[in-house]
Amino acid sequence: RAVFAASYDEGRLWGPGYAWLNAHPAEEALYNADGSVNSSAVHGSEGVLGVIESSGVSSASDLSLKYQALWDEVSSSQGCTNMSPHSRPFCDHDDVASTIPDYTAMYVDAVIKLAVSADAAIRNGSRPGDADALYATMLAADTVTGLSGPLVFDDSGDRLSTLEVLNYRLLTEASQSGRRLSSVLLPRSLLEFSIVGSYSTATSTLQLPDVGVLVFSGGSTEVPQHSSPPPPPPPPSPPPEPPLSTGVLVVIVLLSTLTPVVVIWVAVREWRRRREREHEWTRQQWLRYLSTGQPVQLEPLTDGNKYHLFLSHSWLSGQDAVRVMKERLLNLLPDTTIFLDVDDLASGRGAAEVAMSKILVVFLSDGYLTRPNTVRELLRAMSLQKIVITVYDERSVYMDKGVLRAAIEAACLNLSRWGLDGDLATWGAEVPTTADIFAALTARPLLWTRVPAFMNVTLHACVTPLV
Repeated sequence: RAVFAASYDEGRLWGPGYAWLNAHPAEEALYNADGSVNSSAVHGSEGVLGVIESSGVSSASDLSLKYQALWDEVSSSQGCTNMSPHSRPFCDHDDVASTIPDYTAMYVDAVIKLAVSADAAIRNGSRPGDADALYATMLAADTVTGLSGPLVFDDSGDRLSTLEVLNYRLLTEASQSGRRLSSVLLPRSLLEFSIVGSYSTATSTLQLPDVGVLVFSGGSTEVPQHSSPPPPPPPPSPPPEPPLSTGVLVVIVLLSTLTPVVVIWVAVREWRRRREREHEWTRQQWLRYLSTGQPVQLEPLTDGNKYHLFLSHSWLSGQDAVRVMKERLLNLLPDTTIFLDVDDLASGRGAAEVAMSKILVVFLSDGYLTRPNTVRELLRAMSLQKIVITVYDERSVYMDKGVLRAAIEAACLNLSRWGLDGDLATWGAEVPTTADIFAALTARPLLWTRVPAFMNVTLHACVTPLV
């Protein structure tokens, strides 16, 4: 993101005559940390060429049809919210077994290749635990056909397959041509990742059906040259300079001595000014009392508490958001002690740290109520009658109270299987009902959006009980 933005803002390596190659094109590179689109990065990445692995999956092959039949028996869209029938617990967002994502085919093929190679290694006399023999068999075994086609590897273990060539195009209106992988919306335009060709790693061949449709840096359609033009001939040598006088030599010596000193002094002065500006910006973010304008000072923690806030979240759907939340909270109240597992958890599952926290902040995103560790953190806070603040992710299915209540009911049914009933007994607490958990999660509800101004409103409410 920073490279693309700098290229566009400063006009360096950007525009006609330049081409960019990206080994792993990803839409995430065009967004800021707060989730907003970085328009400079979008403009700077226009015309980038990148490659991404293509699964080559065919929904009509015999193996694919068998996989679809098996998948259809155990999957449903209700599985995505943990409310599926017992016989169909796995998540299929559209309830259509034939729409196999590329990554699914790769996972299935990895299992097929591993199983076939393990069978061949054991039949050849290798011990089941001999990893080296298994690896050698995987490389030397006959070609196996998976969902994504033939599974062939080189001597290094890299798969020889087909890579799709992508071209980033900035459009003035949505295009209806070509296959769109993803797009980044701007106020009056759209960045489209279009497939323009393919590259075979098995044969080292590149196929570009229509070179004329390629777009390069700055929207140029002119193919950049592979080498720079030859330099112009050197100008004729000037006549020899007359020897320098003693006075000129003295001036040159003084300048050569003083110039580094001046440069260092200017650099140090600019560094100090930059630090002062950064410190002033940080001071402007501090939470202050309206009556005095002075920064808020927190009372010392008591009752055995070590942390002001414990950020409870699901790793799969909430890790990025709570990282932003912690950084912004520390900008508001620098003296706040905040527990975040990736920073502070040395051992255990977090329940002990909940007991040492004054407030539990639940970041309620998809999957939170299906994870034993997050439910354990919530139950521990409830057993100790801690303050529970629930921050609802605006994109979460839990925004629907009916879905939330059903997910809580499903979690209650799993307490015994997760071993949480034993934890509750150890804590001397009774097993809560669905209504108890629903009440705890809805007592202090807040909303998390990706708009910075609205983020600050939510964060102010999170720390209000501390002030």
